[in-house]
Amino acid sequence: MKKVSKKTQNRIADLFSQLDDAAGEIECAVSNYNAAAYELNEIRAEVAAEIEAYTDERSDRWQESERGEVYAEWLASWEEETDEADEPCCDHGDVDDLVYEVADLG
Repeated sequence: MKKVSKKTQNRIADLFSQLDDAAGEIECAVSNYNAAAYELNEIRAEVAAEIEAYTDERSDRWQESERGEVYAEWLASWEEETDEADEPCCDHGDVDDLVYEVADLG
């Protein structure tokens, strides 16, 4: 074999195109996920601030009571942030980087 057939080259080009399209969809999905996670974290922070304001209005005795400890745990659960997704790694190279003929190597 001295070179990759034109049929195989066309199929490879088509697959690279499919990979490019899919990578774009993944990046869009990650962006949408992160936008929702950011908004959720803002709401969580608002709720946590409301709980904290409520507990701050109570006496030290109340805050140290069993009920106060329950509220402290509740507050801690709202203070946890939803993690944003890392950027996807979709590096499949470029179709133009492939060498289809052995003669092109030397």
